[in-house]
Amino acid sequence: MAIGERTNLTLEGDYIYTRDSGFTPFVPVVGSVLSNPNGKIPRHRNVGEPSDEINASLTRLGYQLEHKFSDNWSLRNAFLYNFRDYSDQRTLPGALQADNRTLNRSYREFDFESTSYNLSTNVVGNFFPWQRWRYSPGIKIIGKGE
Repeated sequence: MAIGERTNLTLEGDYIYTRDSGFTPFVPVVGSVLSNPNGKIPRHRNVGEPSDEINASLTRLGYQLEHKFSDNWSLRNAFLYNFRDYSDQRTLPGALQADNRTLNRSYREFDFESTSYNLSTNVVGNFFPWQRWRYSPGIKIIGKGE
């Protein structure tokens, strides 16, 4: 959006939430890709439990600001905030035992959160307007939240 004759501001935002349950799409190589004397294991076979659950959310907020001092010089500033929250309670497949029938499995509970900040400011300019290259010194600050 134009906030002045030579100044533009773009606001960005996303929120994504996903939830999945009861499906673990990993099968052993023996029986799915390699032959198994006990027969073929379909690749869509669920080796998890109905109570398995995955929850994930991603929040992204930011802006891009550009001010043109002239046709050859401008200032660009951008900020981006990311927050990710992930948790799962899953039954995971392990190795297929020597009998080619028994699949070892393990249960895990996993929680993960991350926060990051990214701020950058650049002066963009053409010393020689007839050339294609641009001079763009800038400052970039990347932070990781607690």
